[in-house]
Amino acid sequence: MKHNPNPAKVQKRISGHLKTVNLYAAGIDIGSEFHFVAVPKELDEQSVRSFACFTSDLEMMTQWLVKIGITTVTAHIPLARTVS
Repeated sequence: MKHNPNPAKVQKRISGHLKTVNLYAAGIDIGSEFHFVAVPKELDEQSVRSFACFTSDLEMMTQWLVKIGITTVTAHIPLARTVS
């Protein structure tokens, strides 16, 4: 049987060991239909948001990141997979 640790304890343990290097950095997981954006929880009540891939949605994402003061972004782009 798998052990499922208490999420609150895990979060406390992780945040206690990780040093914040850049408070104004965001991470973007780029998908084919949606992009998921995570920012430090200190900058916004909703620190993870999803945006569709249309121009207007990407403009909304940009406006949100600028509004909360993000200066650095890193993106994760998954490798394309082929189906045989």
